[in-house]
Amino acid sequence: MELRELFEQVISVIDELNIPNDLRAVAFEKGVDILAGPRSAPPAASSGVPDSGKTPPRDIAGARLEKIAAKLGTSIDEINVIYHEADDNLGIGVATSKLAKSSAAATREIALLIAAGRQAGGYDVDWTPIGEIRSVCSDYGRFDGANFASTITDMGDFLNFRGRGQGREVRVLKPGFDAAAALVRRLSTGAAG
Repeated sequence: MELRELFEQVISVIDELNIPNDLRAVAFEKGVDILAGPRSAPPAASSGVPDSGKTPPRDIAGARLEKIAAKLGTSIDEINVIYHEADDNLGIGVATSKLAKSSAAATREIALLIAAGRQAGGYDVDWTPIGEIRSVCSDYGRFDGANFASTITDMGDFLNFRGRGQGREVRVLKPGFDAAAALVRRLSTGAAG
């Protein structure tokens, strides 16, 4: 790969991920390192494991987590306790025991974490599908099908809504980011809900 092509590819990824200006230089340097690779190393395809193309390089995933920390005004250490990247998607890794005891309160916590993290980290431009939140609530055993929609709707102070039914989406408002930041701080220190 020519140097010009390498630089253009790295800049394209940085632009696509909307890396903040203060992180662009580091992202550029890391991107070049990743794409250029060590000179003596064999090509990645020689490992015998095909690259699915789904999981971004660790440094790009790290840049997304840094964007979340910057948006929420938290430390990257606090973010790393709560979030992880899997298959180019954001996941949360909070112990179930740290979430609120009631299904409704835990659903609100999960909704804030998922929507704020995806929006701040550049996983979505603005909107997070309700299905993403429903799926995580289900994974945590906190999905209450009879009350899920009304629980999310009651979050109008923190979220904007668009769409209907299964196609409904949410966008985090400033008070939602503030609440998510407080939640990340609380959950990362180990205090139970």
